[in-house]
Amino acid sequence: MPCFHDLATALQSNNNAKIKGTKIVDLYDLGITDKPRTSNATKFYNIPPVAPALAKSRPWKADPHYFSTCYISSLALVKMTIHAQSGGNIEVMGMLIGKVISGAIIIMDVYALPVEGTETRVNAQAEAYEYMVQYLEMNKKITGRNENIVGWYHSHPGYGCWLSGIDVSTQSLNQGFQDPYLAIVVDPIKTVKQGKVEIGAFRTFPENYVPTSDGSHLSSKPAVNIPKAKRKDFGSHFDKYYPLDIEIFSSDVDESIIQML
Repeated sequence: MPCFHDLATALQSNNNAKIKGTKIVDLYDLGITDKPRTSNATKFYNIPPVAPALAKSRPWKADPHYFSTCYISSLALVKMTIHAQSGGNIEVMGMLIGKVISGAIIIMDVYALPVEGTETRVNAQAEAYEYMVQYLEMNKKITGRNENIVGWYHSHPGYGCWLSGIDVSTQSLNQGFQDPYLAIVVDPIKTVKQGKVEIGAFRTFPENYVPTSDGSHLSSKPAVNIPKAKRKDFGSHFDKYYPLDIEIFSSDVDESIIQML
């Protein structure tokens, strides 16, 4: 896979752009059973998809920065990482299943979508949307867990975790009709090079909203490893979205499954 190798080699350059707002997670730590777990882990499995009061007030409509944290189960993180790496230098896409609490979106699980990807974009066709709905319905029947789609994830092979113009449009569209909704980006090539997962979580701002930040989640440094098709996009839409803090949580079930992967 020459392209995969070339991109991985490019990452060794000292001129790489560092994407701020991304999280680097060591997968080897996830299987350590005596590692302290996030205290919220048990609670996450026992709460409703959205608290009735929260669903009624919908505070995220009034506050573009309402969601500041994304909690990701260790199982969901591993599944996204494996899926992203299986695509190599081709972008892959999947859905996030989870819950919503005050100020945060919880990713309980994920599943891959059958989509057509290229080195710089991924296209979801009608079959993928049909699969998306059917999977969610079957998941609820089999697991008995009433969790909803709370976003999507896709990979950026070798060029970091940020949102391109197409990504911003996709995320804005979904936030418009099924919010709360989150976008996660995983870089499988940087993950292989580092031995740790490179991941970012993002939400877009409403149309015509002017953020007070200066786009500090992106570096202005030239990104030599970004494909030409994406290079003009890098940093062009920094004022359209913002990154969320990422925290990983684990359960006994997650750890048992991870040990088998």
